[in-house]
Amino acid sequence: MCKSLARLFVVFVFVFGLILSAPFVSVVSASEEIPTGSSVLLRNTTSTTCQVPVSILIQWSDYDIFVNIIEEIITSKYIPITYDTFYEMCEAGVDTSHTVILTYDDIGPLGIYPVLKEMMTYANSKGIVGVVGIVKGDFETKDWGFLRSLSIDGWQIANHTKNHPDKGLPSLSEKRIRDEIEYVQQKIYLEIGYFPKTLILPGGVYLKDERINRIVKEMGINFIVGIPTEINPIVVRGNSPFYVGRVTTLSDKYFTPWRYALRIFDTQ
Repeated sequence: MCKSLARLFVVFVFVFGLILSAPFVSVVSASEEIPTGSSVLLRNTTSTTCQVPVSILIQWSDYDIFVNIIEEIITSKYIPITYDTFYEMCEAGVDTSHTVILTYDDIGPLGIYPVLKEMMTYANSKGIVGVVGIVKGDFETKDWGFLRSLSIDGWQIANHTKNHPDKGLPSLSEKRIRDEIEYVQQKIYLEIGYFPKTLILPGGVYLKDERINRIVKEMGINFIVGIPTEINPIVVRGNSPFYVGRVTTLSDKYFTPWRYALRIFDTQ
């Protein structure tokens, strides 16, 4: 608890120091329509509207793009956070308009891909945290040690299901959906020491499946993270769990709005 409060205080001070220099970003109400290219909004349990950070899926083949993203985060003074930290900031009423979340998926089936490990190590060396999606796999002791060290440094270890079903969780029975999620919850608790508060959907497939919502709510999960099927991610209202859409650097359709946000590529 003390560590969590201390981390939140540091984030609050850091954010407050940047608010004056950051460009003003208007936050639309829940009744307004979000214009193309804007960030998705999250309404928390106290009915406070929070602007969801730019959330980017880092693929193993994205190394050059990834380095550009890291450089732009540092140059533009974006604040790298996790979904857990975002939830805390939202509850505390801290501005989240100049934050970014980097996520790394499919950690597990074949251990940790060397290039992904290199990416995470590079980001960590720059003081940039992220979110790692864990799938059940044949981890070596050193792999769990690496993930524990990331967790200690402020990274979030998230649930990415047991078997990463190719057609997504909606294609499964409710019993199998529960097993896919619960197995990894228990595994991460045993190895890392806490139950994940974020579920990263296999393939990003959600389809607004109420079975997923119900199961993750029972498990105390705050965020369901997918890949939007349109440029504008979904506006989420009501109590958790919240759906948050990510953009992937491998798809121009999804990544284009954030090219403007991070100014990494030419926008012509």
